[in-house]
Amino acid sequence: MKAPAGLALLSLILLACATGRTRVEVELGMDPARYRRVAVLPFTDRRGQGWLISAKVNKGLFERDYNTVDLHQIESVFKSLKLDYSSGLGIHSLAEIRHATLAEALVFGALDSEWREASVIMIEAEMGDVVFTAKVRPRRGRAFTSIDQVAEETLRLFPWVAQSGPPKTGAAAALAEPE
Repeated sequence: MKAPAGLALLSLILLACATGRTRVEVELGMDPARYRRVAVLPFTDRRGQGWLISAKVNKGLFERDYNTVDLHQIESVFKSLKLDYSSGLGIHSLAEIRHATLAEALVFGALDSEWREASVIMIEAEMGDVVFTAKVRPRRGRAFTSIDQVAEETLRLFPWVAQSGPPKTGAAAALAEPE
């Protein structure tokens, strides 16, 4: 299923409103493991910690052998293109971001106002197709207590998606509590 980046962002916001355990859905036909050059965009949150969360996720992905785009490079590209992190990205904008950063995929994140849940979405940088969406909740406690905890729980998604390969069924694969 193909969805423009604007719809992907809307999906991210809608996922932020949902409840339940950590859940990952890989889109049919998408192989998250093939995306190794990743740009992590600043997370959206009401506490103003999005940049710091993204920095920790970016560092963690780098330590897991992802080829990550420097956050300052992302910021520079967005400024030069006059883009906003929270607005939808069109095909032209994605092409510019991909050309400037060589990113194969973009990772967006958002936390609800109480920090009880983070929604994470990966889109491929060529057409804006959704690769996977995830709804992440803290394993300990009812809400995230620090940016480190948000980053840690977000990073737990990536070993699973990197090893999962394409879904084996005719529908999006879902996994509660990835290991």
